[in-house]
Amino acid sequence: MKKKIKIGNLLIGLNLAAMAISLLMMIITRFEDLSKYYAWGYCFLANLIMFAILLVIKESK
Repeated sequence: MKKKIKIGNLLIGLNLAAMAISLLMMIITRFEDLSKYYAWGYCFLANLIMFAILLVIKESK
């Protein structure tokens, strides 16, 4: 049996994966270079905002 994957759930899952990767890279680059650390921090915040937007869109349907 094939299970139908909804595009909303896929986008939310990809966004959570991107948030985890950016958080991991923040931990790794913390002791190397602060500019990279802040860049990954802004990437994490952008993903967090996108996650909130995706949740609002999903709940409104």
